[in-house]
Amino acid sequence: MPQLRREVGDEGVTFTDAYATVPECCPSRASIFTGQYAHNHGVVSNEPPEGGVNAFDDSNALPVWLQEAGYRTAYVGKYLNGYGWEALGNDPTEIPDGWTDWIAPTNHTEYQMYDYTLSSNGELVDYGDAPSDYQTDVLADNAVRLLKEGADSEAPLFLTVAPVAPHDEGVLENADAPRNPRPAPRDLGRLQNRGLPRGGSFNEADVSDKPRYVAADPRLDADEIARLTALYRSRLESLLAVDDLVGRVVRTLRDEGELEETLFIYTSDNGYLLGEHRQVGKEKVYEESSGVPLIIRGPGFDPGTVERRPVGNVDLAPTILDLAGVDAGLTMDGVSLLERENLASRLGLVLELLSEHSYSGVRTNRYVFARRRRGDTELYDLERDPHELSNLAERRGHADLRQRLGALAKRLGDCSGASCR
Repeated sequence: MPQLRREVGDEGVTFTDAYATVPECCPSRASIFTGQYAHNHGVVSNEPPEGGVNAFDDSNALPVWLQEAGYRTAYVGKYLNGYGWEALGNDPTEIPDGWTDWIAPTNHTEYQMYDYTLSSNGELVDYGDAPSDYQTDVLADNAVRLLKEGADSEAPLFLTVAPVAPHDEGVLENADAPRNPRPAPRDLGRLQNRGLPRGGSFNEADVSDKPRYVAADPRLDADEIARLTALYRSRLESLLAVDDLVGRVVRTLRDEGELEETLFIYTSDNGYLLGEHRQVGKEKVYEESSGVPLIIRGPGFDPGTVERRPVGNVDLAPTILDLAGVDAGLTMDGVSLLERENLASRLGLVLELLSEHSYSGVRTNRYVFARRRRGDTELYDLERDPHELSNLAERRGHADLRQRLGALAKRLGDCSGASCR
């Protein structure tokens, strides 16, 4: 993504150890909008009743606080899972609290690059299968329009743009499609020769020290690796349009004279395993699943710098509110990334999963620790073992470390506000 790297990364701070504290779409997005861990905001999965949009209290969240402070707030893209899905009893035309402008795929069409429906400030607009209907580009068009309108307004603007790429398209799950997700037509085949990354943990030979549900999985065979390679290429090609979106947003801000006064945050709601430790998907404590990209450009962030201390999605709302000079309407667990001493003093970042294969864990500057509901424990020294090949939890000589990190994870497992720091 050269435009992202040039326009945001080179001009801002790259966070090498950023985490979705719950590596799952809906809980992660709820943390972004509240600055709270999932054990506090209560959205613990993608599905009702404990998860999804129905479990989220949108009446007391970041867009509401900013709107009440005089901001124009705009949302473009995929919202929390289940938004506008009539099968779940949700209104496809509903606009969640706090948003002045609202553009979002509705009625479970978000995972479709074509033939989807957008709620445009409550009006339903259907899109077809023409190249101009490609979802990422349509979202980019709307983002640019809203930025231009915002530049003509005296009110400050808060804009969230959430393309579904590189998530795969559910409608293609059982189809013999050459790409899933589909890239923009202009990008089809551009990265068809890219090989699947095969780092130190790819198709790990010995997983006997991993939790039982991981240890039970066989090694990936040639067909599965070929499938993952096709998925990887599809994801990469779909991101080329996201890179174009980033470039258009930055150019519009520059053309409107707003770029230097804008905080620009680029991140994701979870990572994704592509064969590491023989695993595919998210909802795992491993770095490829819980780790996310995070690049921030704007006032208070030094251009071209790198931050290596762990940060989380719970830190984004506190950072935005700090720069905006706006108070939160609830107790936040994260810290403002504008105050670097906050990162130096934090004991650890909570890593948790409160649905299937649930775990409660912590990420410190050096270690990651997780204990699962069924008793399996994992402990990795990321300084010496960045690929998480050697689980130290049961290794001789590490009992004191395991006890110390286990106590910290237990303490933080139900923390709130200052007690999380």
